Amino acid sequence: MEEEEPQMTDFINHRSFIDLERALQPLAANVEVRALHWIHTPEGDQGNEWCFDCGRYKVRNLRRRDRKNREDYGLDGGWRTEEEGFKFCEGCGAHLDAHVLPYGVYSELDYYREYGFSTDATLDAYYISEMLNSLCCTDGSQEQEQAALELWLMAQEFRRKVN
Repeated sequence: MEEEEPQMTDFINHRSFIDLERALQPLAANVEVRALHWIHTPEGDQGNEWCFDCGRYKVRNLRRRDRKNREDYGLDGGWRTEEEGFKFCEGCGAHLDAHVLPYGVYSELDYYREYGFSTDATLDAYYISEMLNSLCCTDGSQEQEQAALELWLMAQEFRRKVN
């Protein structure tokens, strides 16, 4: 009889993810996060993400430069979107509100594996909290289960470091 690989649920559960995320929230809340917006043009979506202030400025600039099509430029968004990584404003670099999909979590885990925690505990708390939120309910795939377990262990280590 073949022995099964241990699953994340053998070690941790959904509740422990939520508890850990909540424990990081007071520190993570110090990161200013703005609503994510994008600009549509006569050619379609521009493909960049903006905070409201920078996006509004950019749309006004585009309308001034193309007066003939000025009504075809606009700022859209303002709600939480799903993305494959953390998003930043093209203009000012502000953090933008987005739910990071599992692929983005894998990429961030690779980063933390290679470089460790940053010197800014507030940012680390924000990123780890968002990743916990993303993986708190896995689809049961081995890749997500493994990432969830690694993330949970990393978050526990980070919590001990900052406390």
